[in-house]
Formats: sequence, structure tokens, C-alpha cells
Amino acid sequence: TEGTGFAASVRQAIYIDGRGFDLRGLQLFENNDRSNPLLSIDSMFVAVPTELTDMVALDCRPTSIEIRRANLSISRADIEDPRLQQLLKAIQQKPRQEMIPIHIRESTLNFESDRRYAATRLSNVDLDLVPDPQRAGLIRVAIRSQGQRVQRFDARGLIDLERQLWQLEFDRVSATCDFDLINLLPLKFETQACNLSGAMGRLTVSGLMQGRFDAMAEPQFQLRCQLDNFSVHNDTLPVPFRNCHVVLKIDNRGFEVERAQGQAGNGTFDISYRQLGLHQRRAWSSSGSLSNMLFEHKLLTLFPYEFRSFCRDYSPAGLYDMQFEVDSSGHRNITAQIK
Repeated sequence: TEGTGFAASVRQAIYIDGRGFDLRGLQLFENNDRSNPLLSIDSMFVAVPTELTDMVALDCRPTSIEIRRANLSISRADIEDPRLQQLLKAIQQKPRQEMIPIHIRESTLNFESDRRYAATRLSNVDLDLVPDPQRAGLIRVAIRSQGQRVQRFDARGLIDLERQLWQLEFDRVSATCDFDLINLLPLKFETQACNLSGAMGRLTVSGLMQGRFDAMAEPQFQLRCQLDNFSVHNDTLPVPFRNCHVVLKIDNRGFEVERAQGQAGNGTFDISYRQLGLHQRRAWSSSGSLSNMLFEHKLLTLFPYEFRSFCRDYSPAGLYDMQFEVDSSGHRNITAQIK
């Protein structure tokens, strides 16, 4: 950790002749804040199958590492910290012949977005980092977790130290979706996510992420997300949304809501939406239907100008159904039936 702004300590180290070292109470912390460790490890066994005489002669080499009950806390600010970049560079500059299997068991990973929000925890984490015997510098990754908030997390991937690339494929991630989880999104999405306070539902995610060995570089990703029993109600939305089912595909080029169904205020909706441009909307299209909707001023702000103009001129009241097709080119096909 020299030169990275981090320091490490070990409470106890026991040498077992012919087997290796049993290290207890490891901690990694910032040099100026030893009261709040970034990483704590209850037990780490470093396998060194050699005799003490060979150890004295420095004729030994670890063959594997097993870590139990590690606890790591990381935030969005930590990811952007240049000292983390230095630590990553120090890891990737290690000689390739020193790479050995690392197995992590019964551990905890805490993601913190901001002090205002509760941390999202991955508990009972099992992580395997195994060097590929056929290719130097390639590490195969497998991670599994089960817990209360993130009920299931299964992923596998690769770390390519030679090319400084990584890849992670999500087999299945199931979690309780609330605003604390949504707030873990990158800062670029913070404005879009601010309307989702008060959200609650069940989230399932699968897909692929890959990128460079640089925490500041935006990764490439292709994700499929499904929200079930999703509800959101706050003062920024015109009406509460309840019992929603949403299927969403998202990548670096934009996103597509394949289908969104649910209740909006007194009525129901069934819509689809496609957008080109993820951070800045360049083109979009939407179609769908609304049923048994109530004419409400707040809700009308979501509709195209033509519909708002009609409501302003004629002041309709009661319930209505609507079918629509609209896009960013100016195409409008809207049919409404007032009940």
C-alpha cells in the first residue's frame, strides 16, 4: 500500500509448519483515519506448503489465499478517489508469476451512495479469483451472494491484467428496489432518478458489463431489467403509480421500455418507449393506451401540446380513454374517448 494513501494492520499472525500463515484481524484504512477501516478481514489463510527451514532461506511461494468474513465498504466518492486508482495500478503491476487463486467466503460488501441514504449490502458473499492456467495475466471471476435486501446475486467474469480489461456477466440479480438502491446509480443519472423517491418494488437484472481497469472510465453495458409490483408516490409526480410491471433494456446508446403496465391515479396504462441517447435524449418514440383516466391538471402536463391545448380550450371533465403514437420527429396520432 506504499504511496497509495492507504495503510494495513494485522492483529495476529500464526505460522503453521508445512501449511502456511493464519492471519487474524486484518484492516485496510486511510492513513489519517484508522477509526473507520475501509476493509476488515476476520481471518485470512495464506497457503505456503513448505517447512520453516525453507521459510528462513526465503525459498517459498504462496499457492493460494482463503479469506473469511471480510467486510468492505465503498461509496461513489471512493470510486472517484485518485488513491483508489493508485491502489489498482499497484495491483496490476505485480509480476504475473505471483498470481495465485484467491477464495473469499462469508463476506459482506456495503455500497454507500451518500450519507443521507442507507447502505445497500451484499451479504454472505462468496468470491473466487482463479488465474487461467492457459493464459498468463487472465483471472476468472465468480461471485455469489444471498441476503435480505439483495436476495440473489450471481455473476461470473474475467479480469485481463495484460490488456487492463474486465468483464462481468450477470446470470441473475434479484433485489428489493427502493430509492436507496436507485441512488447507487452513477452521478450522471442522479437527476433522472430524483423523481423516484418513495419507490418500492422487486427488481430482476441480467446482462453484461465490461470496461477498462480504470474506475473513472465509463464501462460498456447491456442490461435487461424487470420491475414487478413497483409503486412510486411523491410530490414531484402528478399522480401515484401502483402495481406496475416494467420490462426495460438499457445500454450505452440508450434504452427501451418494452412494456410498462400499471395503475396511474384512478386509471391504468400500457405503454412502450424508446430513446436514443442515454445521458442526453437525441430521439425518442412512444406508443400505448390509457384507460379510465381522470382529467387532472397535474397529469395533463405529461401529454403533448395538442392535447393540453384541447383541454385548456374546452375544459373537459370526467374519465377518458386514450390511444397514442408520438415521437420526436413531430409525428402525433392521438385518439381519445371521453366517458
